[in-house]
Amino acid sequence: MKFKIIPSKHLVVETLIDLHPEYHKDDKYKDAKHNKWISFQRNWGRIDREFINSNEVKIFKDCNDISQIQNLINNSINSLTPISKDKNEKSFYNNQDYNNFYNIRNIENKLDLDIDYLWAGSTGGGSSLNMIFHNGVDDNEISKVENMLNDMVPLDTIADELNYSFETEEYHQTPIKVEE
Repeated sequence: MKFKIIPSKHLVVETLIDLHPEYHKDDKYKDAKHNKWISFQRNWGRIDREFINSNEVKIFKDCNDISQIQNLINNSINSLTPISKDKNEKSFYNNQDYNNFYNIRNIENKLDLDIDYLWAGSTGGGSSLNMIFHNGVDDNEISKVENMLNDMVPLDTIADELNYSFETEEYHQTPIKVEE
């Protein structure tokens, strides 16, 4: 049986982190291991999902129908910690807006599933970025980043120009739907 995993929302967070060593001395923002960063939410017009063959994934091999797969996924994810309560996640997720979001790495490990089925790998329909969090960044730097984004400069290029690192994190919001 072939199916797709469709989250209610797929949250993609892209973060620029300052690499200048003088900002790492105090490590005041311990959750991010840096005290100067900017996070953005990337919104895609669409995210194409890959089909999963239930016979190729150990946890789904004994499932006879889609409802069994759905129940297995629901029960597995319910046993995980949402990012709003996960001490391994950045503290800015510690609010009710993130109660139903789970790190896709945790879902991957729980289901013993290839991460490619969970990533926003194949996307289209345009994208947009919204700044959602920042710390230790002054208005001039925020303005510079916003101007570069308005000029369609990609975030990884902005990171290089500002001597920042660039990281992407992805999360799925429940309920997660299984679709044939």
